[in-house]
Amino acid sequence: NFFKDNIFKKNTIFLVGSSHVGRINATIVNQLVSEKTDELDETIIVYNLAKSGNNPSKELQSVDLIISANPKIVIYGISYRDFLFPHDKTIKDSILPDPEVFVNHIKSSIPVGWIPTNPQLLTRNVLNDFFNITSELEQNNSKKTKMIPNTPFYNYSQISYIMTNEELKKEVFDPYNWRDSSREYTNYNSLQKYIQKLQKNDIEIIIFTTPLQKYYLNNLSESQKNSFSILLEKLSNNGIKIYEFEEKYKDLNIWYNPTHVSLHSNSTIFSTEIAEIIVQEINK
Repeated sequence: NFFKDNIFKKNTIFLVGSSHVGRINATIVNQLVSEKTDELDETIIVYNLAKSGNNPSKELQSVDLIISANPKIVIYGISYRDFLFPHDKTIKDSILPDPEVFVNHIKSSIPVGWIPTNPQLLTRNVLNDFFNITSELEQNNSKKTKMIPNTPFYNYSQISYIMTNEELKKEVFDPYNWRDSSREYTNYNSLQKYIQKLQKNDIEIIIFTTPLQKYYLNNLSESQKNSFSILLEKLSNNGIKIYEFEEKYKDLNIWYNPTHVSLHSNSTIFSTEIAEIIVQEINK
C-alpha cells in the first residue's frame, strides 16, 4: 500500500536495511538535504524503508516494489548481524540443543528496563521470540511508539534514551551463538541478486556499514572481522561504493544499546552524516 499510495519523483532516495538503519531520522536527513540542494530544479525526498529484523534475503522479496518506484539512489545499510559469520571458537558436537544458546536468547528477548510482573506473559513472549513470532510484549510496546514522517515501516519509542557506559557493559552479546554459516552465504547471495536487479533497472545502489558500539565490536572475533572485511572487498571490487560506519562512533556517548544509535537530540551525528553522503552523491 505504501508504494501504491505514493507518487515518487525522479529524485527519490530510499534507505533500506534493518533496525540499525531505522535509527536514521528521516526528518533530519530531509531537512539537511533540502538546505544543501535548494538550487536543484527538483525536490529530493528521502524515505527510510528500514524494517526491524530485516536482512538481505527478506529485502530481496521487496526489490520489485523498490524498482517500481524508480528511485534515483538506494542506500543499503548492512552489518555483521546480516551475515552471522561463525566465531572462531571450537564448537563441541552434540545431539542435544545447546542450553547456552537458549538462555542467551531468553535474555535478549527481554527489553532493557522491563520488569516482568506476569510470568505467563513472559514465558509466552520468550517462546514467541525464539520461534520468530511477534510477541504480545512487542504488540503492547507498539502502542507506546511514534512514527516519523517518510519512515513507514519502523516505529520509534516515545522516549529517546542514551545508555550509560555501565549499562552498555551489561548488555548481552554472545558471538559464540553465531554458528550457522549458511546464513552468511544465503544473505550474501541475496544481496548480490538485489544489487544486480537494481543495476539492471539503472538504479544506483550504495552500501554503508551501520555503526556499532565498542563493547559489541570488542566481542567479535578476528575471524568475524576478517570475514566482514572480505565481504566488503568483494562488493567494492564489483564496483559498489561503500561508506564504512561500523567503528566510526564506537566511543561516542550516543547509544540506545550496543548496536543501535539513540534518537536523542544529542545523538544526531549518524543522521547528519547520512544526509551529507546523499548531498555528495546528488552533486557529483
